[in-house]
Amino acid sequence: MSQKMANMDFVRMQIRLPSDVDAWLKARAREDSRSKNSMLVMLLREAMRREEKENAPTGCSQRGAETK
Repeated sequence: MSQKMANMDFVRMQIRLPSDVDAWLKARAREDSRSKNSMLVMLLREAMRREEKENAPTGCSQRGAETK
């Protein structure tokens, strides 16, 4: 286990997936040389980042923004 993973808290959980979703996840994980678990974590983290970006405040305070 990597040092980064050793410092993380983990929660064990069991989920049920429709068979077509499981097949898709398995194929994606294989293409990326990942386990289904690590693929699922990566996809969820990407979704978290997208949601954070969408919910981030917008306005003129952003770097490089000009006002007229």
